[in-house]
Amino acid sequence: MIVAITDANIFIDIIYLNFTEFLFSLNLEIQTTHAVISELNSTQREELRTYTDTGLLTIIQFNADEMQELLEYDLPKGLSPADRSVLFVAYKNNSMMLSGDMKLRKCCHSLGLNVHGILWLFDQFIESGRISFSIAVSKINGLMEYNRWLPMDECIKRIDLWNGEENKANLK
Repeated sequence: MIVAITDANIFIDIIYLNFTEFLFSLNLEIQTTHAVISELNSTQREELRTYTDTGLLTIIQFNADEMQELLEYDLPKGLSPADRSVLFVAYKNNSMMLSGDMKLRKCCHSLGLNVHGILWLFDQFIESGRISFSIAVSKINGLMEYNRWLPMDECIKRIDLWNGEENKANLK
């Protein structure tokens, strides 16, 4: 199973979309750090509690030696402590990163890490049959209003693609 280190904005978007169960049903081992969980509000943390309680979400807590290593690690400047924590874990373990944060994504690319965002997750949900094209279009439209940091041009491309695929399916 592929380990996917996940940042706060992925959890925020997934919870907003009511897609939490879909994320944890993918063939991924979802991990994050205590610092990321601390960035979430109490409702979001409660939403994820079911997945930590059942072992589907691993929350990494650093011991004193790991915290010292993190502080000494030469990570790019300008990242939040939570972003630094997930980047550190992903880099140290050569894990895949799930992030929508542009600065964090650029850091992952520069370090040679495999990084994906919310649009990739939409693709996975469609591919696995968890959502239809029409639901994807509806949900991404709502997410575009909620999350102004999304890559809007890529969202529009996906909407056009998904609408085309929905139309093809309807013609069959």
